[in-house]
Amino acid sequence: MFRFLNKQAFKPIGVHYHPLQGYHLHRTISTTLRRNTDEADSAGGLAGSAGGKAIPDPAQYFARQRFGDLSKTVTVMHTKLRHLEVGQMELPSRMDVIERRLEWKFQSMDQEIKGIARKSQSIDQEIEGVARKFETADSRIYCLMYWFVGGFCFLFCIR
Repeated sequence: MFRFLNKQAFKPIGVHYHPLQGYHLHRTISTTLRRNTDEADSAGGLAGSAGGKAIPDPAQYFARQRFGDLSKTVTVMHTKLRHLEVGQMELPSRMDVIERRLEWKFQSMDQEIKGIARKSQSIDQEIEGVARKFETADSRIYCLMYWFVGGFCFLFCIR
């Protein structure tokens, strides 16, 4: 009639299970913020009451922790500046090369267009010659039909 449950029937109040997601954090135990109750550090202001710890002074952090990296950063920045300067000096010569290539391509395109225009002119001349031949053939056919029909009419009228 009664059976034993090996799972917890109710979850404890205040515990929330969320699947882990990389783009934002979830609070899993409590949803209330911890207030700063330490009176010695009351000068922290709002930053101290929001999360329980005062935000450290960024100037001290950079002065102590990152001072060793400062020379590396300066070296990297100088290297990047040198690369930019070299690129700016090489830019006019590269632009000259690009301009020469573009000019050569435009000249070759002009030559191709002129060749195509010559071919189209020769094709137009051939078409005009064929059209003249058809006109000549048409006139001959009309002449032959005139003689043929006229001959039949003459023979028909004679009888």
